[in-house]
Amino acid sequence: FEKEQIDLEPEVPYAIYQLDFANIQKKVDIEIDGDQHYLDKKIIESDKRRNAVLEKDVWLTFRIKWSDYQKLTHEEKQKVIESIRKLLE
Repeated sequence: FEKEQIDLEPEVPYAIYQLDFANIQKKVDIEIDGDQHYLDKKIIESDKRRNAVLEKDVWLTFRIKWSDYQKLTHEEKQKVIESIRKLLE
């Protein structure tokens, strides 16, 4: 995100969780998820609880499945980056 000049802080603590990347002022959380977030039932349930806490506090969470992102073309990756920029406007 630094390379793209997107204002996000890495590894932001929030409640009992750690947000991968966040803009605290705008309450935007960007999560870069490994496959375990979609395959491991314990992690899936933990993510649901985490999302509920953030939603209650009016945060917006944007999740990127890393294995899928890596397969995107440059143009498709730019669309993801632009979506993140819009969230931060």
